[in-house]
Amino acid sequence: MQKKILIIGLSKDLELINFFKKITNRIIVLDNFKKKNIIFKNLKNLEECFKAVKNLKITHSISDQSDIAIKAYGFISNRLNLYSIPYKKIKIFTNKFLCRSRLFIKKNLKKNIPRFYKLNHLKDIDNIKYNKNGFIVKPIESQGSRNTFKFRNNKQIKNFFLSNNYKEFIIEDYVNGKDISVEGFVEDKNFFLLSISKKKKFKNSFVDRELIYTNFEKKNKLKLKNICDQIIKTINLSKGLFHAEFKLLKNNKIFLIEATCRGPGSGVTSKILNLIKRFNYKEYLKSLCFNYQFKHNINFNLPIYNHVILGWYQFKNKKVKKINIEGVRKKNYLVDIEIKKNYQNKNLSIVNNSSDRYLRYIVKGNNYLDLIKKKRQLLKLIKVQYY
Repeated sequence: MQKKILIIGLSKDLELINFFKKITNRIIVLDNFKKKNIIFKNLKNLEECFKAVKNLKITHSISDQSDIAIKAYGFISNRLNLYSIPYKKIKIFTNKFLCRSRLFIKKNLKKNIPRFYKLNHLKDIDNIKYNKNGFIVKPIESQGSRNTFKFRNNKQIKNFFLSNNYKEFIIEDYVNGKDISVEGFVEDKNFFLLSISKKKKFKNSFVDRELIYTNFEKKNKLKLKNICDQIIKTINLSKGLFHAEFKLLKNNKIFLIEATCRGPGSGVTSKILNLIKRFNYKEYLKSLCFNYQFKHNINFNLPIYNHVILGWYQFKNKKVKKINIEGVRKKNYLVDIEIKKNYQNKNLSIVNNSSDRYLRYIVKGNNYLDLIKKKRQLLKLIKVQYY
């Protein structure tokens, strides 16, 4: 039978689509963007997505592993009996309560999970134990810091749930520490670490403003790798990209904030992991699509090849008239830069979730100091006119 590949959520990644077209020209793309030759569906409506492709004689499936596409990918693959990351595993990773519950019962992981609560009744708020740093309330199934809030005490939480459905949220102790992201891949239930980044947030926001990929302190690097390996073995994930977020405290304690069986977006998987570790994400997704062992020549003991910053521009608290990035496009330290459309006459300084970020850039350097220098040069060359 001739191969027919269903690609879910990749309509913007023409490079990856063309990569799979070299394998077969029988490509079907399903996405939540209206484009020519794309099946347009809401990827959150799993049944609707399945009905759109169930009679197309698909033999293989893959996705961009994004937060929006990953569940549709697992659901459709399961219904069509296609090889994929098992939908049961995807449901655990994408449900914060299920994921934490599964990991919390593991003795070696319990100490790395902040206390968390899911309410069965509104009165259960009274049973939440005091935490001096307050609490985080976030949707059980959502990414990109959407609808995430911090509260000081039980009373504030109760007031919030007077106008919100408490069954859709998870409550956990807020942990005050440095934000860390870990990226890697899983092969035969073993975790292979590709990168660790230090993160900075937008002011008064939970949204990432900057991720710095540089060499990481060895002791904590090993701790993070071991935690990720235990997560994968606990949930029994055999293969897939892996992304996790942690808080690193001053006393070097580590707390898990997020873990998922997909790669990060914003060019991390497609560009940054190749820059720092020569990771070929297209070949990896091909191995995931066709179910064979990923062969690589990555030396995990070597320092990273390039130091990289992924950042989003911090705009002033004014409405934007025009953004000019022509002065930076030809700089050899610039890896990528992207501006969202329809930014004019908007105040872009307010960042409540990841979709509120309008100008993304990726910069590389020879070492940490060189990287910071290049970033400052880039920011000076970005010209913004305000009203």
